[in-house]
Amino acid sequence: FNREVEGLIYMDDQGFSDLIPEFDVDFKEKKVYLTIDGPDMWELAGCVGSDYGTVVPDWDEQMLNILQAHYDIGMYKYSLHPSSYFVINGKLKSINYFFTYFDNIDSPISLRSVMSHISEDRQADLFPKMAAMGIDVDKPTPHSEIQLLAFESFKTNFDDNVMEKAKEIYL
Repeated sequence: FNREVEGLIYMDDQGFSDLIPEFDVDFKEKKVYLTIDGPDMWELAGCVGSDYGTVVPDWDEQMLNILQAHYDIGMYKYSLHPSSYFVINGKLKSINYFFTYFDNIDSPISLRSVMSHISEDRQADLFPKMAAMGIDVDKPTPHSEIQLLAFESFKTNFDDNVMEKAKEIYL
């Protein structure tokens, strides 16, 4: 809850409220209320594929714009699932900031410490990619390297070209 709220508030405070849904937080009940209209991008696409052009024609440009904003404010967001994006008035809005870290605030983490946040299927996909990138699951890894790993991993959900462009933002 706290990390989700921190991410949303930080995006809002940094002038990127247009890239997230409107939200309200009930700190007493530990609930976040998002102003969304309908299902997420994944559901709108029929829960298949990696091209969301039928949902939002310029989804790729909008997603890269969101990722550029994350980079510009020193944010590393590892939850990139298509279900982490809602479409409001033709614009992508990013959610799921629970798996987010910040430059100069958060120390490097070991991926083992966050494996409970990662599905078994994605874990199976990640281990060979980690080996290829020289990432040891038990050693603290800089967030910049984990972000590149996330982009590589989410090629299963998004067009390879889009994920390569996302990597260029963080290089």
